[in-house]
Amino acid sequence: MLMDISHLQNKRQWLVITDSLNEYQPPSDHDNETADTLYGTDNNNNGIRDDYKQRIIQSELPEHAQKLAFAAGRIYTTTIHVGRSADEISTDLARYTMQNLINVYRCKLITAQQNNGHTWKESWFYNTVDRLEAKFLIQNALSKIAGEETEYQFPDNPCAEILKERLFVSS
Repeated sequence: MLMDISHLQNKRQWLVITDSLNEYQPPSDHDNETADTLYGTDNNNNGIRDDYKQRIIQSELPEHAQKLAFAAGRIYTTTIHVGRSADEISTDLARYTMQNLINVYRCKLITAQQNNGHTWKESWFYNTVDRLEAKFLIQNALSKIAGEETEYQFPDNPCAEILKERLFVSS
């Protein structure tokens, strides 16, 4: 087994993320005994966790940047869900997931350039200790599965690529 993130699911450790513009609080259900600090709540089942969606809506990002942040959230969500079954991840799926994460990162840089430094932050999504730890565990495992010889693509418009991406692995 390359990684096991099952131990992260039931911890109740929330981080309060702050930045210079807004103070962000944990989701309203964080005191709930059944609160899922890894997968969170997605009431409308669209692949975007409710607290992340709310943070984007409350941000001062322009509408187009918000759409990109939502697309990034779906990719982050898919990555977390793919990580649940690391033993079953094919090399192709690992490479595909890593490619999506590269596209998200590059799109985030472009969005910041176009909006005077303003873009979404990964910490808006990875806003608990569990999620942050899972991010590193999963990306490390995906990288190992994909292999060092993998050559990734660097499309001219990574933002268009993440907007096309509709994969979401439901819980």
